[in-house]
Amino acid sequence: METRSTCIEKDEKLKSRDIEFTKIEKVFKDKCKEMFENENILKQKEEKLTQKCNVLQKENEILKQKCSAKREKCLQKENVVKKMKKQYDAIKYSQHRTKEAYETLKSQVKRLQKKAMKYSETT
Repeated sequence: METRSTCIEKDEKLKSRDIEFTKIEKVFKDKCKEMFENENILKQKEEKLTQKCNVLQKENEILKQKCSAKREKCLQKENVVKKMKKQYDAIKYSQHRTKEAYETLKSQVKRLQKKAMKYSETT
């Protein structure tokens, strides 16, 4: 049988352990409460960020559409400029050929005029 002092000793140890467990339980509950509050804060921040992300995605889509429309206009203008450049080159080539033909014709007329003058002088 246990003696009274042994029992008292064991009882004191149990009380001490119980107090420690109570302290640990309180710390654990406080940490759990803190984690729960942090989790709620994080959820709220996540919701705000998700909303911002959705807004940015919508804005990005609108900008893509505007950019696409402007790009299409630019491509159309570029095609018009290319066609005009081809026409310009064709006109410039024609002008060059016409100038050459004119120069040839001019020199032929001069030669004929010289022949005509020589002929009129000799007759």
